[in-house]
Amino acid sequence: MQTGYQITFFTQQERVHKQQSVAQWLMATARQMGLRGATLNAGIEGFGHDGLDHCITLFDVSAQPVQVILVVTEPQADQLFALLAAEKIEVFYTKAVVSFGVSGDSTS
Repeated sequence: MQTGYQITFFTQQERVHKQQSVAQWLMATARQMGLRGATLNAGIEGFGHDGLDHCITLFDVSAQPVQVILVVTEPQADQLFALLAAEKIEVFYTKAVVSFGVSGDSTS
């Protein structure tokens, strides 16, 4: 079993960085970093720090709230946040200490 962080990023589908959504950028960056996985969850409705509602509608999904969830080691977290700073991406996140492993793996 390892100790690290569960990092959850909260954004909207419409937020863009370098011609792709911030959520897709995070997913691609996780893959490029060689992380074991990342999960993108789409929400129905939410509100952000601005107090505005963000939701999916019949005609528009651009304001859809999304989450990107990663479980990483401390060095991976440091690398990820350094990349976010270098790219000047501002996105709300939570970071919680977690223990993680793979069931059935005798080394976990």
